[in-house]
Amino acid sequence: MPVPAFLLVGTIGALGLILRQQPPHPPGTPSAGALDLNAAAVPAGSGTTSRPGDREILGKVASTDWGDVQVRITVHGKRIVAVLAVRHPDAGLQSRRINQRALPVLYRETTQAQTAHIDAVSGATITSGGYRQSLQSAIDMAHLT
Repeated sequence: MPVPAFLLVGTIGALGLILRQQPPHPPGTPSAGALDLNAAAVPAGSGTTSRPGDREILGKVASTDWGDVQVRITVHGKRIVAVLAVRHPDAGLQSRRINQRALPVLYRETTQAQTAHIDAVSGATITSGGYRQSLQSAIDMAHLT
């Protein structure tokens, strides 16, 4: 029995939407994945909303073989209460998959350790190195060490 044309066209259109990759963001703007990853990685009440006395410090850009990494920390008193990679490699599907897994781990490790001396995430060694480098610059600017 032949497949109705509307069903075939609808299926192809839906498949196209599923397989479509997100276009790259303009240079110098935060990557779209960064905001989503931060929301998933930072538990409620750990600095996701601004409080009196919070300071946001943007670390220096760290260039890696896969792209730039830049971290922003939120500091309350002398504690890092939130962290976000505002720039990270996201040129391809594999980079986005790696960062979906790695960045939440790096965020959690940062807020627990309160230092840039955290382990690299397996499979994201280069991004982890850039993250730690930018994080250390933010910590230095915040005078936390």
